[in-house]
Amino acid sequence: MPDQSNILHTAKKFLTLVLDGEPPRLIELYWALDELAVAYHVAPDVQPDEMELQPPSTDHCALRNTLGPRLPQLGYYNRSDTTEPLAGPSLVADALDDLVDIVQELQSFVWLFERGSVNDSLWHFRFGYEHHWGLHLRGLSLYLHELIYLQHLE
Repeated sequence: MPDQSNILHTAKKFLTLVLDGEPPRLIELYWALDELAVAYHVAPDVQPDEMELQPPSTDHCALRNTLGPRLPQLGYYNRSDTTEPLAGPSLVADALDDLVDIVQELQSFVWLFERGSVNDSLWHFRFGYEHHWGLHLRGLSLYLHELIYLQHLE
């Protein structure tokens, strides 16, 4: 079984990158998203202990207002619904909102882990990735890839 503290370290490192100190460069955010994806893949698939701990909710708008000025390059981007046929409608995604959702999920994971609810936190981490923030991570990562690497073609 992988060392769960490495998963915690990756989550904390990501939160520090986006919330503290100098604003990250887009390439740093891109790399950190890759590290989170790897952390998901090595996280053990455990059942929750069903402890009654519930992480505190965070204010989505306040977090958005914190992150927006730190990463003003993040904007709206095109996304498609891959479950629809090719002629399906285009969707608009919001890179800043993607980041806010990822941060909120990671804050909950860290909160649970640090209160001794390791299985609950790992279950929350994996479940959240599979059903919510993983899609935001992949969309944001692709958007950043295009911003970072397609700029070199211009």
